[in-house]
Amino acid sequence: MASPSKRTLCKESILSLLDEESDEEYVIDYSENDSECDTSVSDSELSEVEAFEETLQDQGEQPRFRNPKDLQWSDRVSCISKYQFSGKPGVNVQVKDANDSLELFELYFDEQLVEMIVTETNRYAEQQLSNNKILLKYSRLRK
Repeated sequence: MASPSKRTLCKESILSLLDEESDEEYVIDYSENDSECDTSVSDSELSEVEAFEETLQDQGEQPRFRNPKDLQWSDRVSCISKYQFSGKPGVNVQVKDANDSLELFELYFDEQLVEMIVTETNRYAEQQLSNNKILLKYSRLRK
């Protein structure tokens, strides 16, 4: 039995194909003389990919990769709707002194957040102590 044929395609060839603005079929030279190409795919590997795609389609899932021939290009950029911004831009809180770093810190770390950090830290310490882990002689958890 003859060995499966291998096709090689360089990164440069792929990039040049992507940069072209033609819808014509491409004829690619798969010569083995190109020393910069090191990627090769055998026919058996291609058939495995096709079998995997069929399995995904049978299961109702979409494959992550698509055949470039299945893509349809258009000149239209996109049909994403733009939403009108209705908020007030900029800082929307009252600050007495913008140079007071404590006041700015307390905008984000209010009393409720600090209380939650303390509660969760204490809970973690209780869990560590209840697991009977061996503590060092001068560990802070011994106090």
